Amino acid sequence: MACLEGYLGRAPEVIEGARRRLSGENPLENRVETLLHNLTKGGRLSLVVDADANIGKYPIGVVARLTDVSEQRLRSFEAAGLLEPERTEGGTRLYSDADMALIVRIAELADKGVNFAGIREVLEIETRVDDEEGEPGQEQTEGTE
Repeated sequence: MACLEGYLGRAPEVIEGARRRLSGENPLENRVETLLHNLTKGGRLSLVVDADANIGKYPIGVVARLTDVSEQRLRSFEAAGLLEPERTEGGTRLYSDADMALIVRIAELADKGVNFAGIREVLEIETRVDDEEGEPGQEQTEGTE
């Protein structure tokens, strides 16, 4: 299993809301519990990417319930270019585990009043920082450029 850890921010209230909704019987419960567990390692949202983490498998209604983000809001995130779910031949959106982690981060930033352009910038910076931290031998010592 390949691991990709990305700083996606803190969103305990979103995660707790998803856990509360899963208290009843739900066929996705085990999968989502695993996702939520992986997302919250060390008090930070991180994403453990397995072979199918980037494969779209959740329709918009399921994602809306699990992330506590409305379907309309999910569509607005897509329209703004903040995420791009897979589509079936019929046009149905299918979201992956990685998409759900991104949705949680986008919603957290939006809830703090950051506009879509700002969210895009934050995500790009976080990705750049994660990429730099993940490159072995790229550490700089003080006083060198």
